[in-house]
Amino acid sequence: MNRSTTRARQALLQSITRLNFHRHLRWCPDCVSEDIERLGRATWKTKHLYPTYLVCTKHQTWLQVAQKRFKRLVLPNDPDVLSISKPH
Repeated sequence: MNRSTTRARQALLQSITRLNFHRHLRWCPDCVSEDIERLGRATWKTKHLYPTYLVCTKHQTWLQVAQKRFKRLVLPNDPDVLSISKPH
């Protein structure tokens, strides 16, 4: 890797971390539980974030929706996310 590649990656990372993560933050509580058991932390599932998905295709449960804007990266099991969520 050369310097220009490194600088490009750094610029991309900075732009990503400055985004407001408020659109379609949805997650399945069952997927979160499975992730915590398997990985030790929850992860975002890409298909849960699509605007057309309202139900988890794996568990057939309604996705939870965050009702707040975030100026930092959050995970589905973050206390700030869980305290303001509701089923869709």
